Amino acid sequence: MVRSHGPRGDRAPPAGGQPHEVRRRPRLRRGAEGGLGAVQAGGRTEPGRDGLRGDDRQAPGQGHPLRDGHRREPDAALTALKRLGIRPDEVDVVLSTHLHWDHAGGFTRLSPGGQVEVTFPKARHYVQRREWDFALDSDPRSRAAYLADDFVPVADAGLVEFVDGDAEILPGVELRLTGGHTPGNQVVIFRSGELAAAMTGDLIGTTPHLRRAWNSGGDLDVVRALQEKGRLLDEAAAHRWLLVLGHESEQAAGYVSPEGEWTPEPGLRA
Repeated sequence: MVRSHGPRGDRAPPAGGQPHEVRRRPRLRRGAEGGLGAVQAGGRTEPGRDGLRGDDRQAPGQGHPLRDGHRREPDAALTALKRLGIRPDEVDVVLSTHLHWDHAGGFTRLSPGGQVEVTFPKARHYVQRREWDFALDSDPRSRAAYLADDFVPVADAGLVEFVDGDAEILPGVELRLTGGHTPGNQVVIFRSGELAAAMTGDLIGTTPHLRRAWNSGGDLDVVRALQEKGRLLDEAAAHRWLLVLGHESEQAAGYVSPEGEWTPEPGLRA
């Protein structure tokens, strides 16, 4: 396997430190979607939808997505990677826009023995430092969206790389801090020459959110979210960037015009 060595952030502290012992959830209370955003392996970058749905694994008689042992595993993501000939231990980099359970739930999975394990055991997981800090000590409204077993085991394994603000973590792979939805929300931008694609996450979750005055009900800083969305839409329209929307079920990838019209990319479906 060809390893990719690019600029790194600061690693999370080793297991046993106080930040990693804050509010750990029961292991079976993970999100209903095993989410991850994009992976990089052997010099290839495979962008995905931020928050890939996994296959349902549910205990008998238990049905609430965040209670009663209901969980999903990142099997769909792993199946897609398998079709590309990529094993989990060949993945070098994992990216997500933020640490909510429906976007970072695929960072970990259950082992055959029922223990939580890191899905990509050799990958660096890039996280905004302020997102990490907020996930471990969030406000009462946000607390239910962060499940410690999604991301704390990754830090315990020494695989978290902290980023502060905008960063180019690999040639052509940029993280742009937007805030808004969460304090450390980021957009992932892939560039190749004049071409670019942006993984929008919850900044533009669905096609109705392409309207500049529409925002997600979960946004913590609405004004900033709308400002950053406007900035991204302006760039995408001016330079014909491919946008990959975080929660769109029908037309997940496409292009936006200066007038705000959406043109789906026919080769990329949800």
